[in-house]
Amino acid sequence: MMDQIEIISEAIEQTKGVLEANKRSLTIPSNLEEDARLQTDEWKKYRSAYAVWTGTLVAYRKDNAPFEETLDFRGLKFRVPEKFQGKSGILAVNHPDFLLNGNTYTPGNSAKLLKFPEENGWYKPELDFGIPNGKPSERDDNEARYIWRRDEEDFVGLLVRWCGYLDDDRRYVFCDDDRDVRLGVLGKKQNGKLPEHKHEWVTSCASCGITRGKE
Repeated sequence: MMDQIEIISEAIEQTKGVLEANKRSLTIPSNLEEDARLQTDEWKKYRSAYAVWTGTLVAYRKDNAPFEETLDFRGLKFRVPEKFQGKSGILAVNHPDFLLNGNTYTPGNSAKLLKFPEENGWYKPELDFGIPNGKPSERDDNEARYIWRRDEEDFVGLLVRWCGYLDDDRRYVFCDDDRDVRLGVLGKKQNGKLPEHKHEWVTSCASCGITRGKE
């Protein structure tokens, strides 16, 4: 890869990793970017950081229930854009197109709603975020990825990728890690500062719903 990558931390909690990346004006590589790295030997340059939080933020409901205004997972909150409320699936957005204020994530306009498998397994990944959610497959299919998800509760958090000891490990997409787990974070250098969230104020932001004075 041509991107300039650096290790932000070898072991850091999820939200602290996001804040540190923002502070340094670095973008956390997405799940798709990590997937490409893990299928070559490039990951070995950053071996000490794996497993890593990716920059792909997701949210989904237990039993594929429809989204409401907010989603909570063990103190971590996700503000659901109005256009997705009442719909089901998995919401996904890549860093840096989301705000993190305290323990609350607010996705930007690039967030998408995707279908989500009902159980763990090998699936063909969709193209935008690399989330395994397509045709059911098997481990012998090199294009397939294995998704790990939670069944017992709603979930909010960053996707996790790791190298492990087996080739299969580098094809696992973890969609279930608690925010307090201390994992590595990589950062990609940008030209200039990270793009700022654009607020269109009336009494609240039309894009994210944040009320004036409560960013």
